[in-house]
Amino acid sequence: DLLLELVRAYQRLGNVQGMSYAWSLGRTDEALASYEQALLLLGRLDAGWADRPEALRERAAVLEGLGSLRAARGDTLGAIGRHREAASALERLAAIAPHLDLREERYTNRLDTGDALWEVGQVPGAVAEYEEALRLVAAWTAATPGEARFRHWEGVLAQRLGDALALDGRWGEALVRQQRSLALDEALAQEHPDDGAK
Repeated sequence: DLLLELVRAYQRLGNVQGMSYAWSLGRTDEALASYEQALLLLGRLDAGWADRPEALRERAAVLEGLGSLRAARGDTLGAIGRHREAASALERLAAIAPHLDLREERYTNRLDTGDALWEVGQVPGAVAEYEEALRLVAAWTAATPGEARFRHWEGVLAQRLGDALALDGRWGEALVRQQRSLALDEALAQEHPDDGAK
C-alpha cells in the first residue's frame, strides 16, 4: 500500500511538472521521468499485489499518462504503445473487478489512442478506436439515459469520426456523424443554458 502511495506521489509530481492536459510548469521531460519512475515502482510489486484492482488501476493511469506525455513530446508511436498497454490493464481490471466504474478511463483511453493513430496517419485505425469507444458509450447511455457526460462523450466521438471519415473521402458518413455531434451539442446546450455562458 505504501508503494502505491509512492506511485501516486510520482504521478502528482509529474502532473505539476508537465502534464499536457492540465495546468503545469510545461516541463514534459521532467514529467516523463516522474511517470517512468512510477512505472518502475509498479514493477516492484510482487505478483500477489500486481494483480490487485488498486494496483491495476494505478498501472493503467500511469501508462495512460505516459502515453499523453509521449504524444506531447512528439513520440506518437511511443504514445500508441503506452495507450495500448493501458487498455490491456483496463481490460484485465474490468474482468477481475466488474463492480468498478472504469467508464471514464476506458473512454479516454480509446479517444487518446485514436488521436495518436490519426497523428501518424493511421486514419482507419483511429476510426476503429473511435467506433469502439462509441459502442461503449452507447451501451452506457442505454443503461443510464439521463447521464449528460455520456451524451457529451458521444458528441465528441461523433465529431472525431466525422473528421476522420471526411479525411478518408467518406463524405456521406462524415455528414451523418457531424450532424449527430451538432444535435447532441445543441441538446446539451438547451438543457444546461448557463454552462459556459457569460
